[in-house]
Amino acid sequence: LAGALFSLMWTPMLVWTKRMASVGVHVQSFDFVFSVCLGLYCTSTIWLLCGGAWKSYKGERMEKSVLRPALAGGFMWGLALIF
Repeated sequence: LAGALFSLMWTPMLVWTKRMASVGVHVQSFDFVFSVCLGLYCTSTIWLLCGGAWKSYKGERMEKSVLRPALAGGFMWGLALIF
């Protein structure tokens, strides 16, 4: 199920590449991958800030460090997409 959903994530890239080719613009897959990675980074940062603000509002602390594993996982995921 996860593999099927992951493959559906790249379906818009095919449509986008064809549309850009019809206009005469040469694009590479990295352009689309960069926008996906940037969107994931911004969304996860917003979620982390909202979660931290909610915990701060409730007077609770984060149970464990959440930033290092997320950064390491994102770095490995980005490398896997490039190679």
